[in-house]
Amino acid sequence: MSRACAWWLLTTTGWLLPRLHERDLPAGPPSRQPATRRQFVVFRLEAFPALAEEWDALPAVAAFAGAAAVQLRQRWPAADCDLPVYPAFR
Repeated sequence: MSRACAWWLLTTTGWLLPRLHERDLPAGPPSRQPATRRQFVVFRLEAFPALAEEWDALPAVAAFAGAAAVQLRQRWPAADCDLPVYPAFR
């Protein structure tokens, strides 16, 4: 499971980052945009180290993800990084 999560993290982040360099993009259809792509990228990067620690797996990927999240939070405004709570869970 840890390898599958790492693959998903690295694949989606690698695909999205070049598109998000200049501007953020909405996530989902215009009528239901609870979040943006930048928010999802930062959330995934911050979530993976906790999962890797819990599973005692892939420490190098976890370190990379944590460092990447810190760098992106420094480059992007806070509004672009904090994933809002989905309306159904408020």
